[in-house]
Amino acid sequence: MDEESFYELTAELSISTGLEDIGYHKLLDDRLQPVMKSNKGKITQEDWIRHHMDNPVLLANNSILIELLSTKKKVCIKDASITSSSDMDSFTVRSVYMFPLIVDENVIGVLPIVSIGVATILEDATLIECEKIILKYKNIFG
Repeated sequence: MDEESFYELTAELSISTGLEDIGYHKLLDDRLQPVMKSNKGKITQEDWIRHHMDNPVLLANNSILIELLSTKKKVCIKDASITSSSDMDSFTVRSVYMFPLIVDENVIGVLPIVSIGVATILEDATLIECEKIILKYKNIFG
């Protein structure tokens, strides 16, 4: 993966959303595989990867991922305290905007944009802008 392009992508998304914790996960077998995280935010890449290795996010046990995989569309949890899960509680994720990464009509990974510690409500226009930004960089994931 082209790190420079990934960091450009996350910088553009951060400017649009005001959120800095953005990570790329591949779908690997039955779980999420952390690949790369924005170089800003409240969680370091090392802690992020370590946490995912110690506490794997299994696709079959995660309603957000089940919905995303079945619809191939973004899933937005604007206030995670209402739909709390151990996956989100461990990082004190309070909002998550999960975008599918699609290559040849297959979801190959996800790009969650998360708010740590406080819920952040993103407007529909912002989410559409995020989709356009991700589409612009889609080749770095294929």
